[in-house]
Amino acid sequence: MTVLPGNVVASYEKVIVLPSSDHIKELHTVLRDKNTDRSEFVFCADRLMRLVIEEGLNQLPFSAVQITTPTGCEYDGIAFTHGNCGVSICRSGEVMEHALRMCCRSIRTGLTVCKAANVLIQNGVAEENIILLSVFSTPNSIKYIRKNYANMTVITSEMNANVPHSFTTRYFGTD
Repeated sequence: MTVLPGNVVASYEKVIVLPSSDHIKELHTVLRDKNTDRSEFVFCADRLMRLVIEEGLNQLPFSAVQITTPTGCEYDGIAFTHGNCGVSICRSGEVMEHALRMCCRSIRTGLTVCKAANVLIQNGVAEENIILLSVFSTPNSIKYIRKNYANMTVITSEMNANVPHSFTTRYFGTD
């Protein structure tokens, strides 16, 4: 169960909203402030995107591995069970590409959530292995995605009907 602004309560399975904290609230405040200069906007947007991407990485399957360190010691660790693939959704998703590339190497791109999900599924990726990362999400968009892709996980920093529509233009300095 999720409490939305205005105390609207909704239940969404497989939707992860980053835990509310003063740090995340401050980032959202800076990103929504019309007086934030572009440099500060990009800095805070990059910080928030990295938090979303790191949570996405936490959702990936791992398996136990044992490695040998440079000093010859054995270390019991973990490694990704499968490879990973990032699909950037053009325009808004493009702003996350740099942060995603900072966390993951060899990432590929795509066009839209539904088209990207369909392409992945048609090429053998199980829907439950798809994790959609979004900085901002509206309840309606989450509802649509959940209706069409019930087994896809969605991770966002905030679910709010009032998303900053100028996010991409401010990030790229085209506003």
